[in-house]
Amino acid sequence: MSEHTTALCCTILKDHFGPKITQIASVLMTKGRQTLSQLSKQTQMTTKRIKPLLFIMLQQNIVSFSEHEEGLKILTYYELSIKDVLLRSRFAAMRETVGLHFDEHCVEITELLLLHGRLTPQQAQKMVKMDQLTFANAFHTLIDGKVLIPVTLQDAITEMDQEIKAVEEAVQASFDSNKAPLSSLEKTKITKQLDVKMTDLPQSAFRINLNAFVLVFRNQKIKELAEKMINPEAGELMSAILQTVSTTSVLGEETSAPLHMSMLMQRFHHLELPVSGTKGLGLVHYLNLLAKTEPPILFESASGEYRVQTKKLVQELRARLILSIIHEALSVSGTRIWRLLRSMKKLEEKQISKIALMEEKTTRHCLYEMLKMGFVFLQDVPKSQDHSATRTTFLWFVDIQKSSQILLNNAYKIINNLRIRKQHEYATRTILLQKLQRSDVVSGETPLSEADLEQKLVFDKLLQALNTAEIQMEEQVMLLRDL
Repeated sequence: MSEHTTALCCTILKDHFGPKITQIASVLMTKGRQTLSQLSKQTQMTTKRIKPLLFIMLQQNIVSFSEHEEGLKILTYYELSIKDVLLRSRFAAMRETVGLHFDEHCVEITELLLLHGRLTPQQAQKMVKMDQLTFANAFHTLIDGKVLIPVTLQDAITEMDQEIKAVEEAVQASFDSNKAPLSSLEKTKITKQLDVKMTDLPQSAFRINLNAFVLVFRNQKIKELAEKMINPEAGELMSAILQTVSTTSVLGEETSAPLHMSMLMQRFHHLELPVSGTKGLGLVHYLNLLAKTEPPILFESASGEYRVQTKKLVQELRARLILSIIHEALSVSGTRIWRLLRSMKKLEEKQISKIALMEEKTTRHCLYEMLKMGFVFLQDVPKSQDHSATRTTFLWFVDIQKSSQILLNNAYKIINNLRIRKQHEYATRTILLQKLQRSDVVSGETPLSEADLEQKLVFDKLLQALNTAEIQMEEQVMLLRDL
């Protein structure tokens, strides 16, 4: 974990929870999983003070725990979820997304769950101003839309322990497969044990499904990509296809669930999909166009089934992000060289200059600028054992995964600086902000002076610029890390 990631997590936690929880989280980030006594020693706080803070972090889904037997003792280790901490900076965007797809009652419930982390329906209903029927309909709508998911015991267990448990169960299953089949009495006993475990799960509590918002963002980006490659109608068709397979979509999937031609014809036969101003070409032509793009948006199998190439499209979106940054820094020359290296894999400097039809001086300048930015890399191929530079071939190549990681660290640094700048602007205008919150100023009884109005206008413009820049960087982070 880079220092920029740690700094951003501390900034977010300090903004949301204050210095004490930030201090505990900083220890968990730098030292790894810790017991309660270790946290007390590292933070110089008593265990009585740390326990309620850990409870808040568990309630907010940013800390998980694991229990281990050490001799006669059972020690509980706590671990911070870096991903969940970083996702907290997107709460405003999540609320906006819910507002676009659902009504105001769903937005109110979403705000409540984002604030409290996890709640039962009974607890949530007491905190909102809705009648029981309206609340029930809104709550079920969010569950059906996968915005809310039930809290299980697995949510509080660390990912590492979940993986270890899964491996142990798989090993145990392989041993058990060599034994004689279970009798009916043994099966009944195991079933009763499982039923008892299931009743222990807190199924009545719900939390926000953060992955659902990432999937919405991914689908929107794929739609925009189809619009750029073909036309807006192709984007609408891709949006409809992604909506159809949304129930089975998961993050990191290679391809989406298959869709047969007959089902597509049945669902989308009414759509008018023109190409180059000509109407009536039909759904089949558009599916063929989407399957022939580079890279192909859809994959057509021999049986007539179509799948969305989600993994390749995410890679293409990252490549386009890198190209946009290169174009801004080095214009067309840099993008031409980067595209060439991406298609030709590895080339020498002279080969790049010759194929790209560019001067060697310009080629060298662009290559070394992109090397400093982390968008191209060098591999040396020595011709002798002494690795002499004069007898070594240097090959330039592109690695989107490495470049994405470098961009991600830079994005963390920029977001952290933006948040620190916002905190500084709020701190320097404390008197103005206190004046704006006074009841007589809010009601209009005491008008602000011209100097205060001018200062407020400058502050609003600055805050809007900082928020816009932060949203843009958050979208980059989502593209580079979460998809």
